[in-house]
Amino acid sequence: GGLGEIHGAMYEAFRAVCGRLGVAAIDALQGTLYIEARTPARVRGTDLIASYGAAAVGRVAPLVDHPQWFVRRNTAELLAMIATADCVPLLQGMLRGSDPRVLREAVIALASINDPAAARAIHTVLRATTGAARQALVDALVDRVVVALKFNGVFFADFFQGLPPLRLNLVTADEQGLVALMEQPSGLARW
Repeated sequence: GGLGEIHGAMYEAFRAVCGRLGVAAIDALQGTLYIEARTPARVRGTDLIASYGAAAVGRVAPLVDHPQWFVRRNTAELLAMIATADCVPLLQGMLRGSDPRVLREAVIALASINDPAAARAIHTVLRATTGAARQALVDALVDRVVVALKFNGVFFADFFQGLPPLRLNLVTADEQGLVALMEQPSGLARW
């Protein structure tokens, strides 16, 4: 069976083999990034690749220019899981594309990286993008912040009371609030 069909001890043995193989296992696991739907195989493959951290970035680099949009999207999701400064140049390349599904995931990935270059890349794409594409990017970033607020146990009604204008703008999807936040030294990663 495939990666999505093995369970329990068999899956743990597979994980151990991948661990022993090191980053070379990524070449075999990359096939899961070619799966459009969010299947158990794709989720497991992505998790296994991400477990190699920054060492995986070079191995998946060719996928950022893949002709199929969902391969690029899946690669952006993977880079968001790795979330190191090594991912920034690959994600910046994805921002030059026109597919909003890929742009959204690339911006979300950049927002998860605590690096000034990631913040600058988001700032640049927000300024360069217009119309529906810009709104999709702003929505993606606001969604990320709202999820972070919920994850951290912030009760939404209480959150709005006494909120500094910058954060209020961010939560209400104001683009200038996002741009201003990205200009702060800590960027979105602090959320």
